[in-house]
Amino acid sequence: MPTSMNEEAKVDKSSVTTFRTKDLNQAAFMWCQTGTKLVSLQGDRGKTTTIFFMFDLPMSEQQLQELQFRYANGETTVEPQLFIAKQNNLRDLLHTSLGQRRD
Repeated sequence: MPTSMNEEAKVDKSSVTTFRTKDLNQAAFMWCQTGTKLVSLQGDRGKTTTIFFMFDLPMSEQQLQELQFRYANGETTVEPQLFIAKQNNLRDLLHTSLGQRRD
């Protein structure tokens, strides 16, 4: 079950959980998890465009919920250089998807 309107989770038959978030920092954190694959960026258009980062994680929905809970409570860590690299990569993908150049 999603913990907020920013994120959604569902489990498919192969125990890979699909996760989406519009929070860049949470996306970078999730992408740092072993075996996580960035699937796509999806946009929801309305008055403004909201971009969601879509991931496949090799864990059950329950494991994802536990990870999200620990993340929200500051009980998780990732290697800082890896986090920054993932964050920058996501930022570049976001700018590209919006048709902007990042200098």
